Amino acid sequence: MNKMLDYIKYGVDASKKLLYSKWAMPVESDLYREGLQHLAQVIHDQDIRLWIHESMHLNNLSIEDQKWTTEVLALVLTQSRLKHIAIIRPQNTISNAPGNSLREKAYRIYGRNVGIEFFDSTEEAKAWILPNLLHYRLPEQSTPVKLD
Repeated sequence: MNKMLDYIKYGVDASKKLLYSKWAMPVESDLYREGLQHLAQVIHDQDIRLWIHESMHLNNLSIEDQKWTTEVLALVLTQSRLKHIAIIRPQNTISNAPGNSLREKAYRIYGRNVGIEFFDSTEEAKAWILPNLLHYRLPEQSTPVKLD
């Protein structure tokens, strides 16, 4: 059975080894994990080094999803050639604390092989991840993605 991944959009700039992705809508736990596993596969398959991810539609993560993110997803990402992740999230201190905690836990477990920073806007994220490319245009995003 084929399944459509219509809740996440992403595009790849192969020349910059950059992945740009975002949640197209709020997602529950199973779709959160499925979407991030798909993006992790893209990171491995396309030899991605830089990742900008918009989490503006992401609701508060459950404790189980936070644990999965640091223990499963982070391990998968440390086994890739990924160097930097820029995460754009809502300007809401309630949702910021878990992200900061997840980053610090991942650093303690896996080291600082992958730099993770949080931003309020896509422009700030681009300036950090590609500091010398002021007018860089992010890759077009495609959706939906068909999973087999």
